[in-house]
This record gives sequence, structure tokens and C-alpha cells, in this order.
Amino acid sequence: MFALDFLPTRPAAFPSIPRKIKTQLFCEDDLSSNSLALKILRAELHIFIKTRNLLGASLGYTKEMDYTDSQVAEIYDVANRLAEDGLFYLALAGSRRYSVLDLGCGTGTLCCALAERGHETTGVDPAAAMLDVARRKPHSNQVEWVEQTAQNYQSQKRFDLIFMTGHVFQTLLSDADILATFENIRVHLNDGGRVGFETRNPRLDWASEWTGRQRLMRMPSGEEVLETLDIRGAVGEFITFQTTYYFPHTTLTTSSTLRFPSREHVEALLGRAGLGVRKVFGDWALSPFDQPSSREMIFIAERAG
Repeated sequence: MFALDFLPTRPAAFPSIPRKIKTQLFCEDDLSSNSLALKILRAELHIFIKTRNLLGASLGYTKEMDYTDSQVAEIYDVANRLAEDGLFYLALAGSRRYSVLDLGCGTGTLCCALAERGHETTGVDPAAAMLDVARRKPHSNQVEWVEQTAQNYQSQKRFDLIFMTGHVFQTLLSDADILATFENIRVHLNDGGRVGFETRNPRLDWASEWTGRQRLMRMPSGEEVLETLDIRGAVGEFITFQTTYYFPHTTLTTSSTLRFPSREHVEALLGRAGLGVRKVFGDWALSPFDQPSSREMIFIAERAG
């Protein structure tokens, strides 16, 4: 065990992640979920986190943050690189030049990739700190950035494609917010335009899957950050959790609630907003949605009628 390794070398310093834990975190995919090695790793990591939390509380270095904070926005950008979901939406846009609206664009990774491919792109997000990160990326000068919510965005422009990616749809916690967003999408959609967004399949036990989740990330500065997730509540369609980021000299936390509506409910709200579903995929490889097993519900919609 690594208990002695956790003691700080001076009162104002946090302990570093022990090298053995650090190495195994980067290679955890190689370990069986039932292996003794992984159980030992998780036990050691639990002791490490508990010690860090105790030191953080005593030294005053644990801070509650949200996505309007610049440091959290930087972490979000590192944790959300262009991946299979982004590649799906890029493929949906294709090579022909389209006007694209990305609602809840975050730090603009997809927007800049769309702009690089020649699409006329607008990125909308309510968090100024997220947009500040986005504006520093290559091709960001080809994107129109707007600080606004998906429900309240207004423009004279009409778009061929409107996306909500990164499971941002799940941050809309009420039917009223979802309906307002869908109605706003319909207003800004060109005739023949398409809508794309995803939400996680509520039939899966996400709370159990996420319990105890952790990963190690490297910031652009080279600094290492340990991310952990703690489920705080799972009631009905809602899961509330706290994400904690352990830096060498401080600890940041964010609190989030996500909604997991059923496919039938999402389709009913789309219909009320005057939108109709064309396809629902169950993964980023375009597999048909299977309610018992698919991880995703990826909706492609258009104006009804």
C-alpha cells in the first residue's frame, strides 16, 4: 500500500499520485474488471483520494466550480477531444458546403472541424469561458460564436444542419426546456434541413456504471489531473453526480444533473414542436437502436410534414 507516499513534503503541498497507480490508470483497459490487480489498484486509489480530500479540507484548497469557470473549461476541452461522436456528425455534414448550427458547442471542437471542412458554422453556448477556449483554436476565426442558451438563441439565419452533441441534450431537465429548444430548432431550420442529437439509453444502469469512475488526464501544460466521479442521486429519469479534479496543488469540483428520457418521450416532444424523426441509431457505427442493449439514442429529425 502507498499510505506513506501520501504525506506532503511541506504543509502547503498535496501528495502526488503514486507512480504505480499513475501507470495502471493509463493502462487500466488491459486489466480484467474482476482481476485482483484492479481491485488492489482501486483500493489504493481510494486511499489516495481520501487523503487528498482530507488535506484539501484542512488547507482550504478544495473549490466548487462550474462550467463558467475558465479552469474547468480548459479541463473540459482536454477531456472532450474529437472522437467517434464528432466523426459521426462530420460525416453527416459531408463534403458539400452547408450552413451548420451547433447548439451547446462547448469549447468548439466540432465547430472548428466543420469550419476547416468549409462549412458555414455557428457555435452557441451559454458559458463564456467555454467560448474563450473555442476562440483560441485553429479555424475559430471562420466560426460565428454566440453566447446564448439553445432555448433563447435568435438569428435571421436559417441552417441546413442543426446539431446538439456531447449529450448536451441531457442537460435540458424539463419538458418545457426541451420543447422550447425543439421549437427554436424548427424556426432556424431550412426547408429540407436535418437535426442531429443524441441522448443515452435510459434502459442501461448508468448510475452503477459510473460509480467509482476515474481517469488520469494531462493538461497542455504537462500537469496531470486525476478525474473522479461520485454519484449523488439517481431518481426516476435523473442522475446527479459530482466530478472532482485533483491537481498537484488544488482540487476542483463540479456538480451536474442529467436527464435520461425514453425514446418515446423524446419523439413525442419532437412531434409537438413540429419535427419528425427520420432515423434513430443505437451507436456511432449506425446500428439500429435496440432498446435493451444500445448505449445511445442518436436522433436524426426534420420538419414534420
